[in-house]
Amino acid sequence: MDLHELRNELEARGYNYLSEKRLNYFINRGYLEFCLRFPWPYLEHEENSVTLPYVPDPALRAMIWLVNDQTQISLPGIDPREVRRLDPTGDRTGTPVAWYVEGQTLKFFPENAGQTATFRYIQTPPMLAGDADEPLVPADLALYIVDRAVVEALKDTDELAAAQEVRRDWENQVDRLAGNTLRNNYQNNAQIEARRY
Repeated sequence: MDLHELRNELEARGYNYLSEKRLNYFINRGYLEFCLRFPWPYLEHEENSVTLPYVPDPALRAMIWLVNDQTQISLPGIDPREVRRLDPTGDRTGTPVAWYVEGQTLKFFPENAGQTATFRYIQTPPMLAGDADEPLVPADLALYIVDRAVVEALKDTDELAAAQEVRRDWENQVDRLAGNTLRNNYQNNAQIEARRY
């Protein structure tokens, strides 16, 4: 479903008196709320052999893993405040031991010109602006966006009790959906741990 179809669905639910701009706003709120609720696999994005510093596009929401291509070592993330504590002058260089995000820019710590990284991350979904724009969710889940948009429409008309009830129902449905789709390893729930023998 594209934005036009999502808007038609919201209008069919009785909100055809709202302006297109208002409907789009409610749909985008529902879309963002749905996408940010869980680390959905369809929001994962991978970049290969990218020179850091780099601004990921689409925007980075959460890192899954990052590997320094030169050393083939998986690096941990570090808080930018810790980087400033460890390197107050900002001129430390060397083999990267971590990565961090400053603003929207992904960087190595310490910086090392020319080094590349391969990484997988959860993206922040782009807002739907044009009628042909489609959400990043699978088509069979698009109505969850409209369901959440209904909450915004109810709040807009000061039907706060109804909005709260619809939101609670929506959250329960999405939580069940996540429980059924995000857990695909039924063989072993525990993390795999490497041990020496």
